[in-house]
Amino acid sequence: MELFKCSNYKVINPQKNKKIITPLGKILLDLHIEDEEVFNTNTPRSYKLENGGHVIEFVTDKYRAECLICRPKVSIPPHMNVDDCWAGVWRVQAFSEINRCCFSAVWENQHFRIEGGPNDGEDLACRIWTDSRINVAIGTEDGERLIKRAKQGDYLPKRLEKEIDPYSTIRQLSDRLEVPIKKLKNDEIVQIHFIVAWGKDDLHTWFAVDMTAQEILESQKCI
Repeated sequence: MELFKCSNYKVINPQKNKKIITPLGKILLDLHIEDEEVFNTNTPRSYKLENGGHVIEFVTDKYRAECLICRPKVSIPPHMNVDDCWAGVWRVQAFSEINRCCFSAVWENQHFRIEGGPNDGEDLACRIWTDSRINVAIGTEDGERLIKRAKQGDYLPKRLEKEIDPYSTIRQLSDRLEVPIKKLKNDEIVQIHFIVAWGKDDLHTWFAVDMTAQEILESQKCI
């Protein structure tokens, strides 16, 4: 584990579990690098973190990819509550030029009828699905927030400031949220995260997924 710095961890048996299990079905934390689905084509190393999360690490001659998956600390107004909340933070380092990588949180085998729609906010891209009983929200940073991070060199190359579209970079489809990055050059590092929360009230789940990567990492004593 090189891209995340965590206070205490131990090596565990290799994990390939990228699924977040919700009452409406399973959500997969996927990463495609060029034509390769990272979880399906690599043997990972895995690390258990002090506060219960884990990191899955993939290393090839072309890239290093690490995914931190955890239950983060949820900060919402006192009168609000959600049933559960999970997060996944990806960091990818290119060892040579990568023409395209795509991060997504996607429903697995969505065969049931659920209604879903965008519920964006400041710095937040969010979509909420519901069966009229339970609401499941998926959130990530919006294009404007990615541009701010690129300007600061905050785990996004500064050159991407001019390549990210503030309105169309984040793709919201009927079964997923998707963040494509067109190109990574040698030694560049990119970070993308997703939060999934569910409960009876859609507004409560919206507040729960409005979370920064720093908040997620701090909950696991990582930077």
